[in-house]
Amino acid sequence: MREIPASFGNISKKILQTFTRCTAGTVIVTFDEYFSPSIKDNEHTLRGTNRSQRYQIKGPDQVRPADFLSELRNINFKESLVSFLIEDWKNQEMVTFFKNKTVYVNYKNCYKFLEVNGAVVRTEDENKACPAHEEADTKVIFHACQVEPDSNVLIRCSDTDILVIALGNMQHLKENVRLWLKVGVGNAERFINVSKLYESLGPDLCQALPGFHAFTGCDFNPAFFKKGKKRPLTILQNSTDFIEAFSKLKNYPDIETQIFDILERFVCCIYGLKKFTDVNEARLSIFAKSFKCNDIEETFKIKTKNFDGSILPPCKSELRQQILRCAYISSIWSNAYRQNPTVLSPSNCGWQEIRDKLEFRWFEGDQLPTSVSEVLIKDHSNINDSDANIQIDNEEYDEETTHNQVSTSEDSDEEDISCLMESFRSGEDVLSSIFD
Repeated sequence: MREIPASFGNISKKILQTFTRCTAGTVIVTFDEYFSPSIKDNEHTLRGTNRSQRYQIKGPDQVRPADFLSELRNINFKESLVSFLIEDWKNQEMVTFFKNKTVYVNYKNCYKFLEVNGAVVRTEDENKACPAHEEADTKVIFHACQVEPDSNVLIRCSDTDILVIALGNMQHLKENVRLWLKVGVGNAERFINVSKLYESLGPDLCQALPGFHAFTGCDFNPAFFKKGKKRPLTILQNSTDFIEAFSKLKNYPDIETQIFDILERFVCCIYGLKKFTDVNEARLSIFAKSFKCNDIEETFKIKTKNFDGSILPPCKSELRQQILRCAYISSIWSNAYRQNPTVLSPSNCGWQEIRDKLEFRWFEGDQLPTSVSEVLIKDHSNINDSDANIQIDNEEYDEETTHNQVSTSEDSDEEDISCLMESFRSGEDVLSSIFD
């Protein structure tokens, strides 16, 4: 809303008017819930979203806070506002907005509003409730999968996640349901035919996208520093092994151990090291390009003042935690059509609870060697050149290197879809642009 009314009652009317002024016979409004602890705790911290002072809306005449948008960062305020809307919309003065429409509001429960004999009637629909869903993104897709056959569904959003979740659940839509996304505003407004995009990309790739999107960085999971999504997407599209591995992540823990090895090889590829299948060896290769000895007897000298650890891929221990988090997120996104999308626990999938918040478990085990003896070759007399060095990319590097811990960037590099639809020419072009 460009102009926010002064009172909560008028805010309520304006929001409802915005939702119901379309020509659709059924309107579904979904809101986020705020679980505690939550896998979004880290993202809430980065955005400045928190549970500060409690807020109570006593009635429609109450004046809103002066800085309304800033107050929306207070989770308590947002929860109070949504609860007020649900109560206020059942008042009889709202009846004009419900004529010839059925409105569903999905929050902690699913509320159904409609006009009957000139009065507003509000009921609860347990079949359309999905209290196990934390995000509005998955709730939207859950409702889309409940729509009757031979229907047109239009989703208004500006979030990459919804497109990915929609593509990953297209096979669960009822017969002849056509799905569209409306993105952008004004001259930048665009419509994405998700059904046509699904046909263009194919079901196999679409089912791999939730896992891929979570793996390469999203609101819940850190990204690989400066690797983005466009090039990794190209690598994914060119490999049936990678597509199959990402598709199966949603079935964790009932997945083959080889999937971890395949995704490890995928990481080596996005770092430009296609000959490698082990991330630890890939790290050594990159490190050795700056710190290598031409002779085993040569004194170790640092040839550069600093070494940027962010250029290294994560070590095997870190990568395993990234894959576990990806499996958890993929389980939720790929099963958005279900009322209970996952039975997995975040504590077993790459997070740990600290002070009532879920934080990333970056790795397991010791970060550094427990003693110097673990990284020393005690006796060189019986070691020849082939034993003391490893062969990587036709170059020999010293096997003894320091272990440099890498933290992946927490920026998901996501951009507003509305700015990216200019390149909408084919299914592949659209997806590549969205992940750029």
